[in-house]
Amino acid sequence: MSIFEKIASLFKSESDFLQDLKRKFGEDSAPLVLEAFDKINLPVPTKSNQYLKSNEGSLVFVNKYGVVVRVEPQNPAKNYYVRVNDSGCILQPIGSIDAGTAVIEICPGCNVEKDEDSIEFMKALLECEGLIFSDPQLENLGRLYTDSTRYPDGILVILDRLAVSTKKENINIVKNKVSEEAKKEQKRFTAPFRDAFKEGLADKSKMRRFWELLENYASQGKIKRGWNDNSDFFDKIDYLSKTSRAEEVAKYYSRILEKYEKKNAKQ
Repeated sequence: MSIFEKIASLFKSESDFLQDLKRKFGEDSAPLVLEAFDKINLPVPTKSNQYLKSNEGSLVFVNKYGVVVRVEPQNPAKNYYVRVNDSGCILQPIGSIDAGTAVIEICPGCNVEKDEDSIEFMKALLECEGLIFSDPQLENLGRLYTDSTRYPDGILVILDRLAVSTKKENINIVKNKVSEEAKKEQKRFTAPFRDAFKEGLADKSKMRRFWELLENYASQGKIKRGWNDNSDFFDKIDYLSKTSRAEEVAKYYSRILEKYEKKNAKQ
């Protein structure tokens, strides 16, 4: 079955995921998102229990490979938020694909932060860069593992790139040493993933190497398999619920991923 036949069959069935894509990104962009999943060798979620809805788009937790796939607006600035590409305070994707009005970003799994003081610390770091932590929830912060001994607890980063906005008033932007060093370390540590992803996009047969590399890192605990490790902690805090829901949808998505990969292995 070709990619276009797959897309057509999904449109006929009108899955939960497809309906969400149409509502958030429009009729023209929805099939482009489905095509993007095919390009990166991932099954498209269908039922609502296989992905996590967000205000901006959808999150798919691919725990086997230690990544979160984010489907979000291409131009978030129209909706108040901004997507910042040059700050070490914000987790950067290891791969992304444009899909009309949407963008699909693959982000490495991190430990969700537990220290409430980190919220104010992050606000201060962003302020120097003319940014605001506009959705300052603890669940939006995490620690990206790195093999550098300079970061024994990992790099503190904002997990949700659209949890940030820009200051409206004119300010003097100051380069922050903490952010600059973290940016360099992020790039260094994730370089193998980013390189493998680019090769996979250019030649689909090489995309397998990208996933194998991630699975190897995930099995060693260098990237996290979802937000699951901290779900018990967040269950105790009433106003935080994303982590527990992420654990649930990750389980259901893992089932369709297993079937998808078994079917592809036979072909």
